Amino acid sequence: MSKRCVEAASSIIARLKELEDPKRAEEMRKYFKNATKHFLGVETPVVYKTVRKKRKEFADADYKGIVKATERLLNTRILEAQLACVELLYSSKEKFPAREAFALVEKWILNGKINNWASVDGIANHFLGFLIEKDPSLSEETLRWASSQNPWLRRASVVIYVLPARDGKFLDVVYETAMRLRFDKDEFVRKGTGWTLREAGKTDMDRLTRFLQEHGKDFSRVAIRYAIEKYQPEARLELLHATKPVSKRAMAKNLRLSRP
Repeated sequence: MSKRCVEAASSIIARLKELEDPKRAEEMRKYFKNATKHFLGVETPVVYKTVRKKRKEFADADYKGIVKATERLLNTRILEAQLACVELLYSSKEKFPAREAFALVEKWILNGKINNWASVDGIANHFLGFLIEKDPSLSEETLRWASSQNPWLRRASVVIYVLPARDGKFLDVVYETAMRLRFDKDEFVRKGTGWTLREAGKTDMDRLTRFLQEHGKDFSRVAIRYAIEKYQPEARLELLHATKPVSKRAMAKNLRLSRP
């Protein structure tokens, strides 16, 4: 069965290469600045459709066979093959033991086989997000990821909660993770943190408001802007002002004025 899965993955790769669009690939290369250097220029919906056409080939496979197929895709170092991996994992998510799946994705991120925001978000949102609801104890793993040296693992640690937070789940973990990432220097981690906070606010905006009023000055401006996107214009302006960090110059001035 594993051999059949690998063969199906190889046929997906071959089909994607047949659909190659060099002009669009060059545009993607500019857009995904710190991702893999290999692009085919195939649109994401077409990638997903290509995988779905092979769904029957994976129907009877266990998760070990699916892993063999995903690693065949990831070993190409092609962005579209990573996205094909996302779709295959999503369609097979019921077959995976949750803890083993988390360890597998962590390995892929750390060894660079998953190395861009589109792939990280797809796997975190639609694969790991589903599994963590089956085993909430895995939130301990995501909190550990928040301290990783790898920025993609740190982004995964927070965006995994986008869909659950939208339903009011794991909010304590969302805010704890945000606190651990509040000083993060990576642009994609900052944006992912703000995005997840925004989703958490959809079910409890009062809690998000209190959190930002208390801790917002520690967060980057981009994270704040993402987090407050769903507020009314006046409330957004108030929070932007309330969370504006004090400049070093102003801090020095206040210190001088406070001296006797």
